[in-house]
Amino acid sequence: MDKFVNSFGRRLLQMCYDTGLTAANGRLGNDKHGNFTFCTANGRSVNDYLLVSPCDYELISNFEVLQLNEFSDHSPLYFELVFTNNRPSHNIPKFHTYIKWDNNKNIDYIQLLHNQQDRLLSLVNISTLDDVNDSVREVTQILYNSAFEVFGRSVLINENENKIRKNNEWFDEKCAKERENFHKFRNTFLRHPTDINRQFYISARNSFNKAKRQARAV
Repeated sequence: MDKFVNSFGRRLLQMCYDTGLTAANGRLGNDKHGNFTFCTANGRSVNDYLLVSPCDYELISNFEVLQLNEFSDHSPLYFELVFTNNRPSHNIPKFHTYIKWDNNKNIDYIQLLHNQQDRLLSLVNISTLDDVNDSVREVTQILYNSAFEVFGRSVLINENENKIRKNNEWFDEKCAKERENFHKFRNTFLRHPTDINRQFYISARNSFNKAKRQARAV
């Protein structure tokens, strides 16, 4: 359990006081002890929270902090919601939309941006932080919409199709060995959370990720 509160934690507490929200950490589900959610070579802490109103406790059937993994310094938060969907089901087709760059259409994209030139230039004239945020959102939207008009594609999703996940051919023997070491040191740290075991865990995680990056680059 993390008993240290820094300035960010005090701000979070004040926000909870002002809004009536509470942290599910250490209160609901399988996290009665308030497990750590963040781990680096410098130490451990609770940095990640699920904030919920007390009147909605009954909607959360489970909450827990999942096991550490090699992908992040943060542990995933897992929770389940209980609700009833009374709406009739409709077989509405689902589409996956994405943008795929095509060098042969560069001129078309440039022309669309040129048509938006006056609007883009006007967004540069900003004076406050709110203006900056609004401008960034609108510039991003203009760039995306223009790119999608030229390069965008839509693919019908077949939910009944059995998707076979391809093996990661790049995952070689060194990756497997580093993964084995990662799991060994992580499990040791979880059983005996000492400073030295944390250092070994962080080192093993970094080595595992480095091995995967090197294998992909080949």
